[in-house]
Amino acid sequence: MHRSEFIQMIINKLKACVYLEIGVFNGYTFLKVKCVKKIGVDPCFVIPTNRKLFSYIKYYYNIRNEYYKMSSNEFFENHNNKLISKPPQVVFIDGLHTFEQTLQDCYNSLNYLETGGIIILHDCNPPTEASATPALSIPEAEKKWKSQYNSGWTDEWCGDTWKTIPFLINNNPELNVSVLNTDYGLGIVSRKNNLERKLYQIPSDINKYKELSYSFLDKDRENILNLKKIKELNEIINFHFSM
Repeated sequence: MHRSEFIQMIINKLKACVYLEIGVFNGYTFLKVKCVKKIGVDPCFVIPTNRKLFSYIKYYYNIRNEYYKMSSNEFFENHNNKLISKPPQVVFIDGLHTFEQTLQDCYNSLNYLETGGIIILHDCNPPTEASATPALSIPEAEKKWKSQYNSGWTDEWCGDTWKTIPFLINNNPELNVSVLNTDYGLGIVSRKNNLERKLYQIPSDINKYKELSYSFLDKDRENILNLKKIKELNEIINFHFSM
């Protein structure tokens, strides 16, 4: 299942009207998703003009898309009034592929997420050690990997986004957290019902999680990620919507 299919399934299930995507890049996912109001955030949009024009024909609501060319931190800091007035019901995070920034994006999103909303994180189940290389970009990751090893680089890259999942599971018991084993791992985060809202801030010491190794993940990824198979999809959705 492609991420856009899963996102659309969640939007339809929630009857969501506001969708926020962090890390739009070329619009491959953002323009496919159908929602009344879509907000895209990226410091470097590279959406081809023909793709954008075709998206208007395929789904006319794309004409109303809002694009914010800035970092996600800037967006949450400078446009919080927009998020307060119209909270997103579905958020997709596929920005900077680092543990620290993914956690920051997740926490910032939780601070504005509509009650009953869902956050989806991409790249939470890296298939190889090379694909999990901590870096700020694919070229940097490839360079780091090849400087240490002669083989194993496959042009797949997830970074260390995956570390966000065990961090949330172990530090935020008020959240439901799981990962769907498709499209490099789709993390799913939702709030448990009947709990007071809180302000999310990253604690000062997260080094324990920053230092987690790929071998640690690979030994027990089913439990570490609360990893679920596609055949468990309905069970997962019911879990996140019923708690």
